[in-house]
Amino acid sequence: MDAVSFVLGVSSRHLRGKILKDLIYRVEGEPPTRRRAMVKLVYVVHEDEIDDMEEGEEISFMRLISPSGVSSYRVDDVECTWEVT
Repeated sequence: MDAVSFVLGVSSRHLRGKILKDLIYRVEGEPPTRRRAMVKLVYVVHEDEIDDMEEGEEISFMRLISPSGVSSYRVDDVECTWEVT
């Protein structure tokens, strides 16, 4: 559920961690690494559902967390802001 909420833009305070970096997998006791986290949701369009799109076409929504804890969004691999998504 965290992954779906995260990719759809839910604030980290409503997820497992208080800050985005808390969502990056790490092994307890190991030093912090340059790990990143990413969730990608792929939506398949159904017949007559979205203008200018054919049945079976896909829209991908992605959200990434950088090692510094900064979040970014992509729709169909094009970076955008949360307001656009």
